[in-house]
Amino acid sequence: MKIVFRMKGWDGESNIHRLPARWNFLIILFITALFTLSYAGKPAGMMGGLSRTDGPSAPVENFNYILELFPGQVFGGWWYFWAGTDPLTAQLQESPEVSWLAVTPSSFTSDTCTDVVEVSFLFTAPSTPGIYTTTIIDQNSNWANLPVTISVTNAPLSAWEEYVEINPGQSFTSYDTLYYNPADFEGIGCSPVYTPPTPAVVVYTLVPQVSWLTIQPSQMTIGPTDTFIVAETFSNNTPGDYSCYEIWTAQYFSWPEFTLWNLSVLTDISDPAVSEVPQKFEIFQNYPNPFNPVTRIRYAIPRHSHVKIAVFNTLGKQVALLEDEAKPAGYYTTEFDASRYSNGIYFARIVAGNYTGVIKMLLAK
Repeated sequence: MKIVFRMKGWDGESNIHRLPARWNFLIILFITALFTLSYAGKPAGMMGGLSRTDGPSAPVENFNYILELFPGQVFGGWWYFWAGTDPLTAQLQESPEVSWLAVTPSSFTSDTCTDVVEVSFLFTAPSTPGIYTTTIIDQNSNWANLPVTISVTNAPLSAWEEYVEINPGQSFTSYDTLYYNPADFEGIGCSPVYTPPTPAVVVYTLVPQVSWLTIQPSQMTIGPTDTFIVAETFSNNTPGDYSCYEIWTAQYFSWPEFTLWNLSVLTDISDPAVSEVPQKFEIFQNYPNPFNPVTRIRYAIPRHSHVKIAVFNTLGKQVALLEDEAKPAGYYTTEFDASRYSNGIYFARIVAGNYTGVIKMLLAK
């Protein structure tokens, strides 16, 4: 449950822009479950752990708060507590007490299940990489113990990777569309939808700070009716390979999100190796995205295979069949014309041989 959608869009001429396989797998799980309307595309990091109890006699649920941080990174996460039918008071204490975590408020009372208490977990990661643990214990025994683990690392395993190829001096822009999604707060408390009391502060930072990637705006405040378009622009005059991490944080969200950007500046990518034989099956992110009303989908077939590409809406209903035939090895591009469809999120799924891949597309007329 997170406060914003992050929808990826693209502008410019880049040879590669894709989701890693593990995210394709997660999206496939949503397809087999007939999707959910609140799917955000980048599922890493659920908002809060929903630690709760209906009273001292009720079964106590245990959760774990696990996240990754860079050495020295400061991050404010959030956890949510509420009572059942009777008022409950908490006295939170770290065991053992650690210098890298501050919990505020440490004492509070929740009167009912509609009285949700937002607890801020302020992390200051140690400078030495490693695994650090503590447990948040309610001295009044009204809430379950909450084990907390941070992995301090220079290479977050949760990072999703993006690849961009440009010519020297060329500019390429990726777009994030951010907006508040109240449905993502379902399950916090017992109200149909929990609404935080103030707008959320969203921040983008780069590690290390580089000149070839700029983010505008890099900080914003998002309220329930706001929509922001964030431009991530790549430009470099010197051939070579470059990389940096983008850190995305949002108020009321319990985890930071990491993107590892890989930039290759080549002498010529105007003809992206159409004669080469791909090394693996792959479907690339559609371009443009968001789109109106036509978008192109590129895919790779490493050997002669029957290829089926279909488009689904968020209810899991197939709305278009783009490919359904045998093809020799190679790179291909197909088009999806959504002129007769309504705005929203669509999923393109490719099945070729034993491979299945999925991308998410946003139609914005």
